[in-house]
Amino acid sequence: MSEQIDFHLRYPKGDDDIIKIFHFLCVVARPVLLGPVDAQKAVAEVGRVVMDPFREEGPAPDSFAIVAETNGELVGTIGVVTMGDWYGHRKFMTNRWFFVFPQLANSGIGAALLADAGAMCAQIGLDLVIHRNTHDRRNRASGRGIIFTSPPQVMRAGNIKKSMQ
Repeated sequence: MSEQIDFHLRYPKGDDDIIKIFHFLCVVARPVLLGPVDAQKAVAEVGRVVMDPFREEGPAPDSFAIVAETNGELVGTIGVVTMGDWYGHRKFMTNRWFFVFPQLANSGIGAALLADAGAMCAQIGLDLVIHRNTHDRRNRASGRGIIFTSPPQVMRAGNIKKSMQ
């Protein structure tokens, strides 16, 4: 049975939040990273997603992030960026990162982050495509360096409820 936990979602802002997200990702994402962390590059990328230069306040069409907190501690986050199809002109949004503390996997935090990100994408007018890595590094039957991902989850912009705004 999953444990219910009190948490709240918010849009991060500023350097303090960028550093908190970076530290959180270094801890929680480490088991699935395929190489070493370049701290300078990673902080810059988190900052780019959080503090999109094209927005004055709040989320913008190019990127946004949402954090989940409980008792002032970051327990989950999703970063979303705009992408385009390689084969056409369709734009959509996709996760740059999406992690929750593993101990809180069934607490509803991930679902809440996903729902709110989907709602924000709907307000922007773009679909949200969530990619999840499902590779097992011990299974090398497919060959070294080949990583399979599960089929993406697509949240259509017209089928999503409002965001926390």
